[in-house]
Amino acid sequence: MIVDIDYKFRSFRKRDTDTVRSFLTKQDLGYPQYSRWIDERAIGGLLAETKHALLVYSNGELVGDLLFQEHQHLDKIVEIKNMRIHPRLRWRAFGRFMIKQLEVEATQAGYLALIGDVREESRDIISFMINCGFIPTITLPLYNTSKRDVTMIKPLNKDFSQESLIKKVENTIISLAV
Repeated sequence: MIVDIDYKFRSFRKRDTDTVRSFLTKQDLGYPQYSRWIDERAIGGLLAETKHALLVYSNGELVGDLLFQEHQHLDKIVEIKNMRIHPRLRWRAFGRFMIKQLEVEATQAGYLALIGDVREESRDIISFMINCGFIPTITLPLYNTSKRDVTMIKPLNKDFSQESLIKKVENTIISLAV
């Protein structure tokens, strides 16, 4: 049975604030003080334009988001902060599409790579990132000393040395780890 669904992908706009806040609240990622993180980091960053989001709407309902920003310590690198897709719509390639869209826009803007980190125990997300072309680089605790995170990178510029880029990312991540 094919369901007639209208999908619309677009960037965050200020009028999306309440909708995004509600969507993030329903899709808890297990962060400490999650509601505070939503208001201060996610929504605050979006409104201040230090963070950006690609949103997926279906029939007027927000069903997915990809939150990202310029990396604070690495020039010309886009950091994926997190991604959510409504549970009933997972496994339909929205995540892959959002990553690809970010990749195209970042490449056109002159960025060298996308990076993100994933909890080591989240094997399905790590596999998804690898399938999207990310390379696991280093595993260490980034946010919590008792949990390890895998930093992953997707180089965007084929002319730039991947080895030197990965080494630069690894050294920076090590210096920032908890």
